[in-house]
Amino acid sequence: MKSALIAFLVSLGLLVFVTGASAEDSTTSSTTRRETAKEKLEQRKDTIQAKKDEGKEAIGARIDNIKDRIASKEAALKARLSKFKDKKKAEIVERVSTNLNRINENRVNHSNKFLENATRLLEKLQDRVNQAGNNGKDTTSANSAITDAKTKIASASAAVATQSALDYTVTISSESGAKADSNAMRDKLHTDWKGVRKLLIETEQAVAEAVRVAATTLGGNK
Repeated sequence: MKSALIAFLVSLGLLVFVTGASAEDSTTSSTTRRETAKEKLEQRKDTIQAKKDEGKEAIGARIDNIKDRIASKEAALKARLSKFKDKKKAEIVERVSTNLNRINENRVNHSNKFLENATRLLEKLQDRVNQAGNNGKDTTSANSAITDAKTKIASASAAVATQSALDYTVTISSESGAKADSNAMRDKLHTDWKGVRKLLIETEQAVAEAVRVAATTLGGNK
């Protein structure tokens, strides 16, 4: 009986040791997982930041190239206008040409700022929806609306990028036709932006719809 009791106590002590070791291993494993997840998150942030930096450099180089090209054409226009007999007409044409390029640049900058804000909003919205999904809510409609808005943003961004590369320096055929040439370039700017503006409006509507659908999905968690 005594031997049986000792064997029982030994086995109990062994069980306690194993359980304690298992708990310690579990704690260590949990800590390791958290550290690994944190490292992966930091690596992901670094990768995203690197891509952003590369994108900014590429955009900067492209903008510099466009500005150089426009400056070259403006110099050519100025040389052509210097030969005009009507100096007032020459001044007006040069001013119109400069203003058209400035208007295009301002609209591009404004559009890009809108698209950047829309993208940030959707990223935050997606995080909220993902969290709701993890908590058991049906997020199908919200994810669909967010995806649609992201698609609209991509289309609008591509159109704005294309628009940013366009040059609206007036091309003069003759001194007598300078006014008509200026009006034609002004009309071209208006027509080009008409299509881009349509995409931007559709994007704004899609983002608003994504917010509305997500708010319904999240319920009171706004």
